[in-house]
Amino acid sequence: MCITLLSGSFLSGCTTSTYGQAPTRDEKVADQFRFKIYVGALSGAETADKDAKVEIEKYLAKQNYKAYTIADRRYNLLPEYYEYTVKFTR
Repeated sequence: MCITLLSGSFLSGCTTSTYGQAPTRDEKVADQFRFKIYVGALSGAETADKDAKVEIEKYLAKQNYKAYTIADRRYNLLPEYYEYTVKFTR
Protein backbone atom coordinates (compact mmCIF):
# COMPACT_ATOMS: atom_id res chain seq x y z
CA MET A 1 0.00 0.00 0.00
CA CYS A 2 2.76 2.42 0.92
CA ILE A 3 4.65 1.67 -2.29
CA THR A 4 1.53 2.30 -4.38
CA LEU A 5 0.94 5.67 -2.74
CA LEU A 6 4.55 6.73 -3.19
CA SER A 7 4.70 5.68 -6.83
CA GLY A 8 1.38 7.38 -7.54
CA SER A 9 2.67 10.54 -5.93
CA PHE A 10 5.87 10.34 -7.96
CA LEU A 11 4.03 9.88 -11.24
CA SER A 12 1.80 12.88 -10.68
CA GLY A 13 4.48 14.88 -8.89
CA CYS A 14 5.13 17.53 -11.50
CA THR A 15 1.57 18.26 -12.51
CA THR A 16 -0.73 21.18 -11.87
CA SER A 17 -4.41 21.58 -12.55
CA THR A 18 -7.49 23.68 -11.86
CA TYR A 19 -9.73 20.60 -12.29
CA GLY A 20 -12.04 22.81 -14.32
CA GLN A 21 -12.98 24.96 -11.35
CA ALA A 22 -13.95 28.52 -12.11
CA PRO A 23 -12.52 31.28 -9.92
CA THR A 24 -14.49 32.05 -6.78
CA ARG A 25 -15.83 35.59 -6.42
CA ASP A 26 -14.97 37.42 -3.20
CA GLU A 27 -18.34 38.66 -1.93
CA LYS A 28 -16.76 41.44 0.16
CA VAL A 29 -14.43 43.00 -2.43
CA ALA A 30 -15.57 44.05 -5.90
CA ASP A 31 -13.67 42.49 -8.82
CA GLN A 32 -11.68 40.18 -6.55
CA PHE A 33 -11.54 36.43 -7.17
CA ARG A 34 -9.75 33.36 -5.83
CA PHE A 35 -8.05 30.89 -8.14
CA LYS A 36 -6.92 27.44 -6.98
CA ILE A 37 -4.03 25.69 -8.67
CA TYR A 38 -3.71 22.09 -7.49
CA VAL A 39 -0.16 20.71 -7.51
CA GLY A 40 1.48 17.32 -7.38
CA ALA A 41 4.04 16.38 -4.74
CA LEU A 42 7.09 17.56 -6.70
CA SER A 43 5.55 20.73 -8.12
CA GLY A 44 6.46 23.81 -6.19
CA ALA A 45 5.36 27.40 -5.94
CA GLU A 46 7.22 28.38 -9.11
CA THR A 47 5.27 25.90 -11.23
CA ALA A 48 1.99 26.90 -9.61
CA ASP A 49 2.79 30.60 -10.16
CA LYS A 50 3.38 30.03 -13.88
CA ASP A 51 0.12 28.15 -14.29
CA ALA A 52 -1.77 30.67 -12.17
CA LYS A 53 -0.54 33.47 -14.43
CA VAL A 54 -1.91 31.64 -17.48
CA GLU A 55 -5.30 31.02 -15.85
CA ILE A 56 -5.56 34.58 -14.50
CA GLU A 57 -4.68 36.13 -17.85
CA LYS A 58 -7.24 33.95 -19.64
CA TYR A 59 -9.90 35.11 -17.18
CA LEU A 60 -8.77 38.74 -17.53
CA ALA A 61 -9.25 38.63 -21.31
CA LYS A 62 -12.55 36.72 -21.15
CA GLN A 63 -14.09 39.18 -18.67
CA ASN A 64 -12.67 42.32 -20.35
CA TYR A 65 -10.51 43.39 -17.43
CA LYS A 66 -7.46 45.53 -18.18
CA ALA A 67 -5.10 44.58 -15.34
CA TYR A 68 -4.75 42.48 -12.22
CA THR A 69 -2.82 42.32 -8.97
CA ILE A 70 -2.19 39.18 -6.96
CA ALA A 71 -3.14 40.31 -3.47
CA ASP A 72 -2.30 37.04 -1.73
CA ARG A 73 -1.04 33.52 -2.32
CA ARG A 74 -1.55 30.78 0.24
CA TYR A 75 -0.55 27.15 0.31
CA ASN A 76 -2.84 24.30 1.40
CA LEU A 77 -1.34 20.89 2.20
CA LEU A 78 -4.27 18.47 1.83
CA PRO A 79 -5.44 18.56 -0.86
CA GLU A 80 -2.29 20.24 -2.11
CA TYR A 81 -2.96 23.53 -3.86
CA TYR A 82 -2.04 27.20 -4.00
CA GLU A 83 -4.86 29.70 -3.74
CA TYR A 84 -4.37 33.08 -5.37
CA THR A 85 -6.47 36.09 -4.38
CA VAL A 86 -6.57 38.33 -7.43
CA LYS A 87 -7.90 41.91 -7.73
CA PHE A 88 -8.91 42.90 -11.27
CA THR A 89 -9.35 46.40 -12.68
CA ARG A 90 -11.24 47.54 -15.77
